[in-house]
Amino acid sequence: MDKAMDPVRAQGAVNQILEYLSDRIASGEKIEIRRFGSFSTRLRAARVARNPRTGEILNLSAVKVCYFKPGKVLNARINGSENSGD
Repeated sequence: MDKAMDPVRAQGAVNQILEYLSDRIASGEKIEIRRFGSFSTRLRAARVARNPRTGEILNLSAVKVCYFKPGKVLNARINGSENSGD
């Protein structure tokens, strides 16, 4: 018996999950996926920047940015650690 999911249904499921997570993060919630990492928003302060091409000074407003903090298991796998927390 083949337990593979139809690719179209799988894509739909993934899109629904990503849409849900995006909505939660955009509303200011912190999302934690155990053993993978967490997503949250942070406020980037207003600042003065310079266009490197023209030298024009720009006043940038404060903005919210998405922040990802990898979990211990993901960091261990990225760094090739033998103890990946499995």
